[in-house]
Amino acid sequence: MIELRNIKRQFGQTTVLEDISLTVENGSFTTLLGASGSGKSTTLRIIAGLDTPTSGSVMINGQDVTQAPAAARNIAMVFQSYALYPHMDVRGNITLPLAMRNMNRLERAPLLNKLLPSARQKAQNHQEQVESIARMLEIEHLLARKPSQLSGGQKQRVAMGRALVRDPVAFLLDEPLSNLDAKLRGQMRGELIDLHKRTGKTFIYVTHDQAEAMSMSDQIAIFMHGVIVQKGTPHDLYERPATKEVAAFIGDHPINFIECSVEGNVVRGPLGIFVLDEAVSCQNVVIGVRPEVMELSSETAVNGKVERVEYFGSKATASLSLSNGQMIQVVLEDTSTLPETGSACGLSFELSRAHVFDAQTGLRLDVKVAACVQDAAAE
Repeated sequence: MIELRNIKRQFGQTTVLEDISLTVENGSFTTLLGASGSGKSTTLRIIAGLDTPTSGSVMINGQDVTQAPAAARNIAMVFQSYALYPHMDVRGNITLPLAMRNMNRLERAPLLNKLLPSARQKAQNHQEQVESIARMLEIEHLLARKPSQLSGGQKQRVAMGRALVRDPVAFLLDEPLSNLDAKLRGQMRGELIDLHKRTGKTFIYVTHDQAEAMSMSDQIAIFMHGVIVQKGTPHDLYERPATKEVAAFIGDHPINFIECSVEGNVVRGPLGIFVLDEAVSCQNVVIGVRPEVMELSSETAVNGKVERVEYFGSKATASLSLSNGQMIQVVLEDTSTLPETGSACGLSFELSRAHVFDAQTGLRLDVKVAACVQDAAAE
């Protein structure tokens, strides 16, 4: 288990991380998710031992390793650039960590290693390990190639093989798919998930791509401005975002935010009048409704005007303007008949899946939209 306890990191007067605490269970796939500059890569470097926190502690399996060098932590890091040695073939790249760890200087010498029985035995053991790893990654046919002869996806597998051969406590992956094209990135996501299942190792993955995080992770920690604003399963983050910022960050489509006034438990806004299951103390709330839980409906009174329709084949999105001029988006799963631009449409949504936030603080309110008592057009 890897634990971060109250980690703070400052560079001069600039605070990059503020009170970061996180527990990563053995065998889990944990993603550090956030925009550039949010502190996620600095956190990964601190776990790896490549950076030292200003305060706080790093624990690995109950042992404090905050001041321990990277080499003493038995953690493998896979970088965005792969960092393969161009003059070595794939076999040599994967074997190198074993040679550096298990052989002394004489046993590694190009001429002496063939004369020393101990070196020959270790080299044979290393080759067996490398070939086993290569079979697992399905790159055994690439062992004689140089990195310049490999595709981006193949280089990624070699980098993983070089890390895996060390039998590390955990893998740290710093945006390893960002250099790949969209199709290959999707393929490699699946391969990383399979590799995680086969090895049973702890994976800590850094990305700014929420689709990667949602599809791969057991646990996600969302970083914003050097702070973890929420951590949990992908389902928890999607269905119960702790703040308006988190709700905006998570999801394939931008969430619709609708500002409303509230009195007790009665909410009034451009979509109509709604009743909450409990009264709230604030004067204004923001109702968050994801486009995929909204639909166009002829059974409701006119609420929106279609401004734009985007067709993607299996689905489409419609952008509508409300009576107050606000734009919202609706995902259309049925693309057999699409609304025409300029037409008027009714709107409905799953009340139970709407999110309610305090308009002033942006924090989630622990209430639900219980009923719609009057639509906007009927007011």
